[in-house]
Amino acid sequence: MNDLFRKLLDLQTLQWGDESVSFAFERPLPAWGWALVIVAALALALWSYARLEGARAMRTLLALLRAATLVLLVFLLAGPQLVQRTESVEKDWVLVLVDRSASMGIADAPPDTAAEAFVPGRTRENQLESALRTSWPMWRDLSDDKEVIWLGFDAGAFDLPVELDAEKVPQSVDLGPAGGRSTMIGLAMEQAVARAAARPLSAVVVLSDGRTTSPLPRQLMRRLQADRVPVHTVPLGSQSPMGDLAVRRVDAPRLAFLSDFTPVRVDLERLGAGANTTGLLRLVDKATGITLDERRVDWQDDAQEQSIVLTTRADEAGARAWTVELVPDGPDLIAANNAVEFNIELIDRPLRVLYVDGYPRWEQRYIKNLLIRE
Repeated sequence: MNDLFRKLLDLQTLQWGDESVSFAFERPLPAWGWALVIVAALALALWSYARLEGARAMRTLLALLRAATLVLLVFLLAGPQLVQRTESVEKDWVLVLVDRSASMGIADAPPDTAAEAFVPGRTRENQLESALRTSWPMWRDLSDDKEVIWLGFDAGAFDLPVELDAEKVPQSVDLGPAGGRSTMIGLAMEQAVARAAARPLSAVVVLSDGRTTSPLPRQLMRRLQADRVPVHTVPLGSQSPMGDLAVRRVDAPRLAFLSDFTPVRVDLERLGAGANTTGLLRLVDKATGITLDERRVDWQDDAQEQSIVLTTRADEAGARAWTVELVPDGPDLIAANNAVEFNIELIDRPLRVLYVDGYPRWEQRYIKNLLIRE
């Protein structure tokens, strides 16, 4: 009988005793509806047997059976079924974008607390690592209720590995080296939000040291505003701008004669309002460390660029590697752009010129004097 009942009600996969299984109707009726059905079935059944001949007890029994049959028909029409409810909770996503551009290596980060003194050489990367280490308990607690997605970015967004313990609890995030050549926050946010397209997004957190080189797309801004997704920014680096002096370009001949003055033109650049205004520019032989020439550098007013010519006279032939070095008199933002190395070949071969003309002219004398002078 149980097998037949299961086949009639299609109970091959669901069982009465399952915890998540409950009885329901496909077309449910309220309680007053069932009461009305029962009363109507009894009234109809009793009325149909009221005028028939026979014993009262037998007619009453038959009327009750007819009423039960009518109620059973309504019961079957209501669609009795077993319903298995499976509930799953999907956590909201929190996107954390961490700047991995090369500018994170700039040593202008302030101390952790106001009581500490400024530590020279503390980079923005050190500041980021310290901030994550201090706030990690908060990130760990947040991962209990949210799905925290760690992404690095420079020219685009990419995944950052998260280290988990035996209980799958996040312990730290592997930032990797910071060597990106650009900071494109707009493109990185667009790629990150696209990954959470079908998931609820709670917030976007951006840890970066500078402005983006590409603006945020309007479509992305409209989506964040429509979904009411807040964007929290964590600035890294110094609050007050730190200036920078840089060697922008070096022009020097590839070949030079011995005992001749060799000019080296150096284009300097001054960036930032807090940049130094004075320094020392030197031309150094890389092999020997000897300073071949040097000049004082002094920026006037708000000038951003200037050119200085360094000269030297070599006394030994051969290939040389020379370096132009700029030594600021005060703190400098990026020390890597203060030196440029280039190669030059010094030769001692005499200059031989064959000049053929019909007769001596002023042009011939001019060229002769020019070559002798040079």
